[in-house]
Amino acid sequence: MRIPILTSFLFCALLSIQAQTIPSQSIVYAAHDPSAIKQYQANPAIVRGMVNRLVLAATGQPDLARAWGSLVKPDDKIGIKISAAGGELFTTHRDIVNAIVDGLVAAGHPRNSIIVWDRSLGGIKEAGYRPDKEGYQMKSIAPRDGYDPKAVFSAPLSGKLIWGDLEFRSDRGTIPLLSDQEALSDDSHFARILSGDVTKIINVPVMSDSSTCGIAGCLYNMTIPNIDNWRRFTSSRWGNTAIAEIYRMPIVGQKVVLNIMDGLVAQYAGGPRPEPNFAVHHATILASKDPVAIDALTVRQLEEWPPDRQRRGDRTAQRRTVNRALERKDLRGRVLRSVSRSFYLSLRILPAGLREPLSLAYLLARATDTIADTPEPPIAFRTEALSRLAAAIQGTAGKEMAAQLRESFATLQSDEAERTLIEQLPGLLDWLDELQAGDRDEVRSVLEKINRGQRLDLERFGRAGEITALANAAELDEYTYLVAGCVGEFWTRLCFAHVKNFAARSEPEMRELGVRYGQGLQLINILRDAGDDLRQGRCYFPAAELQSLGLTVSDILRDPVRVQPIISRWREKAEQGLEAGIEYASAIGNRRVRFATALPALIGAQTLALLRDAGPAIFERRVKVSRREVRKMILAGALASPRSLRRTFEKLQGAAV
Repeated sequence: MRIPILTSFLFCALLSIQAQTIPSQSIVYAAHDPSAIKQYQANPAIVRGMVNRLVLAATGQPDLARAWGSLVKPDDKIGIKISAAGGELFTTHRDIVNAIVDGLVAAGHPRNSIIVWDRSLGGIKEAGYRPDKEGYQMKSIAPRDGYDPKAVFSAPLSGKLIWGDLEFRSDRGTIPLLSDQEALSDDSHFARILSGDVTKIINVPVMSDSSTCGIAGCLYNMTIPNIDNWRRFTSSRWGNTAIAEIYRMPIVGQKVVLNIMDGLVAQYAGGPRPEPNFAVHHATILASKDPVAIDALTVRQLEEWPPDRQRRGDRTAQRRTVNRALERKDLRGRVLRSVSRSFYLSLRILPAGLREPLSLAYLLARATDTIADTPEPPIAFRTEALSRLAAAIQGTAGKEMAAQLRESFATLQSDEAERTLIEQLPGLLDWLDELQAGDRDEVRSVLEKINRGQRLDLERFGRAGEITALANAAELDEYTYLVAGCVGEFWTRLCFAHVKNFAARSEPEMRELGVRYGQGLQLINILRDAGDDLRQGRCYFPAAELQSLGLTVSDILRDPVRVQPIISRWREKAEQGLEAGIEYASAIGNRRVRFATALPALIGAQTLALLRDAGPAIFERRVKVSRREVRKMILAGALASPRSLRRTFEKLQGAAV
């Protein structure tokens, strides 16, 4: 099917493009096959056929080799610009990319010379890509160094520089992003991939709405993800005229030989981030040499969804409300589940009044932890970022800081769930504001302690190129209290506030047991992650204890057998913490709360058994209780009495022996 599109339809900047070489009418070729996509799974053979037919139609050639040969020359360096912002479900489909690559190979281009890229490729594995097996190069744009200082686009609109932008500097005593004096620039720099690595480009965006640019289409895909200092162009619901001006530059527009719009799954609101509730299995791929024509058709198509065809302006407020509800639901569900399996299982069992503050507190703690652990920015930047975000959580700093941190840190996350979590930082702070006053105070109180522990961690282990150990047992006790023991106090206060006749013991007794329980769980994390931590320069085993055995931190990985007495000592302390947890749970009257409280102790008991069984090998492999075993614990303990929980706990303690 051929669809003529008037090119004068799209954004207020279109006339500047039309004055170049785009004709008054362009042709968009469309391939539609309902069997191409089912339940978000593409059919590779059908998709390949759709792509091949489109390329033949767009070039007018009789076979694929000639079709692709008419678009690219033998000496061209070829790039395929995908959209990877949508994670697992809304990244440019791998089957489309592979069909393009196979066509280029048929035209004589070596597979390993072809570059597939986006600003960040954090979610491509979830989307089905296998970077080490595809045969073509998959590249992302490195923060700062990935931009070309000689390839500049200037516009009379200043943008605030953040870490990752080429001109951002963090070595001037203060950090521009986080200081009172903003670092501004009118310049953006193009990615080196675009300026030097490729001479011809196949542009493959997804069919998606954009909450900041109207649509994330062909023009958007070749501009915003390929420059630094880009946030200044995405402040309007309908984008900025500069997007068209950027595309018009020879470094961009003259290199694009074909646009292929991935409309297998289309998203009509909330994009380019994934919003499955606004998704349609459109089963369509579009192709054209004219990016504006495809974008115009995409705007028209997106306006037709949802089926009631409300005017877009009337839907805006409704979308914002629904988006917020869906983001909140996604955070409580998919994101929380993916960043903490055991905690998510515990929360599902709890009464509704407890789930809100506990879920939010965990997600905020995990978000701040993700910022602290992101390796690319310098330690000073991360420490200051953590301090400013902590201030926003406490309500003593503006929430705009969260939006700035989102832009700096989200694209650096390789894990899709953590990337989503950082993207939702502003929403997390909005959620905090909406909590009941008492719950909000409790969340802020526990986050103040957790953030203090995270900053201490950065300060103690911030020396690059060497392994640093905590000085003594007191520092380890302080750390486990600040990042986990205080959570036992928090849990206790919330339960006494929300659960009638919560426990047979007094609140001070339960708080004391809760602290020991939280510290025991954190010690398990330390033991389980010991090898990875050492390789990253962190040693939580006290230097004083190592010295008593005639060891230094550098000896641990070389001779792990000699450090086993220290491992055993802290494993026993972790076991004592779990004992306190079972004591704590046994005092709870409400069965659901009792089991939710006990479940981490049950998982922890089996984890300790696995650690004991692994011995020195814990430094080489990370032990983990299987999903099957966790399900068995849930079935066995959901309605268990305190005595039954105790028996299950003792059985799990010896499970791996």
